[in-house]
Amino acid sequence: MRAGSGFGAAAIAVATLLTAFQASAAVTAQEPLSAPAAQGERRVALVIGNGAYSTWTGLNNADDDARRIRAALTGAAGFEVVDAVDADVRTLREKIAEFAEKAAGADVAMVYYSGHGFEFEGANYLVPVDAPQKTTRSLLRFKFVDMQEVLDAAAGAKAFRMLFLDACRTADQVVSIDDNDGQRSAAFVRSVGLVDLPQSVVFYATAKGKPAYDAAGPGASNSPFAESVARAIETPGLELSQVFKVVAEKVWTDTAHLKPRQQPFQYGSWYKDFYFRPPETLQASFSAPVEAYRLAASEVRVAGAEGGASVIRGAAAAAPAVRAGLDIPTERLSREDGAVLAVQVLAERKAEEVRALAEAGDPVALYMMSFFQTYGIGLQRDPAAGRVWLEKAAATGHPAGQALLGYQLMDGGREDRVRALDLFEKASAQGYAKAKSQLGHALITGSLGKTDRARGMRLLREAADAGHLYALFALARYGEAAEQIPLLEKAEAQGLPSASDWLCRLRTDARKPDLAVRHCEAGATAGHAGSMVRLSEMYARGQGVAKSADEARYWLRLALGQPVIEAADKTRAEQILRGLR
Repeated sequence: MRAGSGFGAAAIAVATLLTAFQASAAVTAQEPLSAPAAQGERRVALVIGNGAYSTWTGLNNADDDARRIRAALTGAAGFEVVDAVDADVRTLREKIAEFAEKAAGADVAMVYYSGHGFEFEGANYLVPVDAPQKTTRSLLRFKFVDMQEVLDAAAGAKAFRMLFLDACRTADQVVSIDDNDGQRSAAFVRSVGLVDLPQSVVFYATAKGKPAYDAAGPGASNSPFAESVARAIETPGLELSQVFKVVAEKVWTDTAHLKPRQQPFQYGSWYKDFYFRPPETLQASFSAPVEAYRLAASEVRVAGAEGGASVIRGAAAAAPAVRAGLDIPTERLSREDGAVLAVQVLAERKAEEVRALAEAGDPVALYMMSFFQTYGIGLQRDPAAGRVWLEKAAATGHPAGQALLGYQLMDGGREDRVRALDLFEKASAQGYAKAKSQLGHALITGSLGKTDRARGMRLLREAADAGHLYALFALARYGEAAEQIPLLEKAEAQGLPSASDWLCRLRTDARKPDLAVRHCEAGATAGHAGSMVRLSEMYARGQGVAKSADEARYWLRLALGQPVIEAADKTRAEQILRGLR
């Protein structure tokens, strides 16, 4: 099911305060699924938009959603598209058969569905426009389309499969199914459930139990999910993991004025980088005139390069006092997710321009280049090159580069930890909130070889005052729960999902499941793997919620399918799963 249109004021932009360096998780180099034209890669898609229902609630924008997605997929994205707009059951099956023929032997197969859907007895169903709202078990498969038919059609692709589902996942009983003797079926009709698609990924427009809106405001011609997906597809050089992140962020922001807000999330895994549109290929050197920085003569040595250490020309102390080419305030860099900021930069400047500014010594451009190449944003993913850009960013003396490099060094050997401590000290001295949070944590725990609890707590309070949510969490964990939990709850009420995740962790660690459950549900539906694991444990044990092995397995499957999950949470999830068998 998908919610109808007719909503009020325009979306309210909400600044997202994400967790401490969430985008800085370790990334391994992967062989890319690159530009289709360059590799002779075959890409096919089935795009379905059902909105003109005869007996179900109509969806005004579903047909426009299908056309918008089709337009994004053709051209530079290189997809051959089979589309089905306002398809009855016969037409829908014909289109699925056509798609299956084209997908057989293709490299990539994608399905985009905009319309109503539901789950019954473990099977998910798509709703054709001529489907009834009441049927029997024996007629179910003739009146509706089992999603497995679509999955089987996509299975012929050799390398990779994607499924995008823009359908409601509320508990509304949208179809009545009777047994053949006329009695109402005892089985419950539920919203669309998890879909098993090996070597594939599923992107849901909304979380379990939540609506997927047909429009985010009056006059909108597309659903917020469809428009965000289309724009991400059209952005050159966005690796698939970044597509998901950017879409989730945009939909969450665009539905800020709606209750409840819409929160897309993904499920599944893939093993090669995938780009809808290829990243830019930079020349060996870029020599456009640039009015920016010039690096002072000095050297930064990067361990691990061939022959011991590579030498990077860079600035040793502070950057010259001239205006940065990328005018992003340090206060914003200190709070917001670097990968999301990198995508926003690409919306205004080409990667070559950012690289030109970086080569001229602009510290923010250097910092952005590290995200571009570490995470495959606008450029081919190359973590080694990303690390070189980050070393240069830190060498300028800018706190963003210093703090991020320090974070990456924290789990290294003794020399790396000593260097991380020094970088955090330098960035903290410049008032950088992320660095203060990390340095405060390190001084309290002694993880970087130095202990000073009083100073650590003071740094965390300063970071919290600057709006860094992780600092509130850390202060609560280290003895100030009474003061900090109300502030986290206030941030949660303002619509900041990471606050829910921190509260879930604090409440479960304090063995207060009755208080934790609503926070864990909010954090889990927002895509935080840690909240998913803790919520699954509550269902497995019947703590704070009614005991349910099925619900526990549901959240465990989601958690283990997330691209970023902490090692401790993964181990915890695997232990819970073993206990359910």
